[in-house]
Amino acid sequence: MADPNEPRDPSEPDRLMDVSVESVSGLYVKLAKQGKLKALKGLRDKQWHLTVDLATVDADLAKINDRFWLIDFYAGKDSDSFVSKLKARAKKLDGRKAKLSSELKAVEGQISAIDRDLLQVCPTRAIISLVASLDD
Repeated sequence: MADPNEPRDPSEPDRLMDVSVESVSGLYVKLAKQGKLKALKGLRDKQWHLTVDLATVDADLAKINDRFWLIDFYAGKDSDSFVSKLKARAKKLDGRKAKLSSELKAVEGQISAIDRDLLQVCPTRAIISLVASLDD
């Protein structure tokens, strides 16, 4: 095995990098050889979209207790219609949140089965929550 401290000779293009110690790149080389990197990419994309959708639903749920949003939502409705439509909206959003949360948990379980540390080094939900708070 080549000395890892020895500089790489660019004239040897077929010489593989030393991945005897599992580094992130070593893990991903192994995943690519196993055909799991493509699946991980798809799962990561799905996780991102689910997280964005979940953040949107959370923001919509928060509006239900926002005075200004409630005034706008009330516009043109009688009080019975306002109450029933508000309750229906909350129920629909709660159902959507439960569905998205369940899907997200399943996807994150699949991601962890491939790369158990990925979710710790890339906290998607925290990033999206921060971005959503800046948009408000």
